[in-house]
Amino acid sequence: MKSLQRIVLFVGLVTLAVVDSASALTKRDVASAAVDHYNKRFTPTNLFKLLRITGTTTQDLSEVVTYKFRLQMKETICNSDGGTYETDGCNFKNDGVTMTCNTRVIVPKHSPTQPRVFSINCRTTQVPRFNPEEWAVLARQIGDP
Repeated sequence: MKSLQRIVLFVGLVTLAVVDSASALTKRDVASAAVDHYNKRFTPTNLFKLLRITGTTTQDLSEVVTYKFRLQMKETICNSDGGTYETDGCNFKNDGVTMTCNTRVIVPKHSPTQPRVFSINCRTTQVPRFNPEEWAVLARQIGDP
């Protein structure tokens, strides 16, 4: 009887470990959720996608895990006109805008697959480059003769 209890206990522990690891998000998943939040909230012409994470601080509290990220995101070739914010199939735009962002994301332990973006603050770090013809058009638009 004791051996049967041990087997049941072992199977239960293995099952919990597998379920827990399958539902856990990676840091990249959580940072991508922040970029998705930016796309939905600010509706840029073209969607942005996570380029890289440059810094992370994690705090594991009793009910939630908080993440503070410094990340870079870059403009993609996909536009946001259709109301779809999925960026998996979107390539980065060659001359796309790159932004550096500070964000705070909270992941509740009772629903670890649903990160909640608390804040995201971004600034442009790289603007598209113009070729000489575009500079002439831009100069005419601003009023340079």
